[in-house]
Amino acid sequence: VELDRGSRGFGFSIRGGREFNNMPLFVLRIAEGGAADVDGRLRVGDQILEINQIETTNMNHSEAIDIIQNGGSIVRLKMK
Repeated sequence: VELDRGSRGFGFSIRGGREFNNMPLFVLRIAEGGAADVDGRLRVGDQILEINQIETTNMNHSEAIDIIQNGGSIVRLKMK
């Protein structure tokens, strides 16, 4: 899934990470009218396997947020 950053970001939030008992990263919320909502492919509960071609296994939550926020105007997600 490839999303363009909108005026309010990518329009989704995530949960999980290494510091949460190695919980996989997954989509927690999708903002109504945001980029992820308009695209329509992300669903709450989807597991995030890669962010911008970086595997999320053993990634902590803050690392994932940094990659998403600092990766430019497009984020590429591999989902399960």
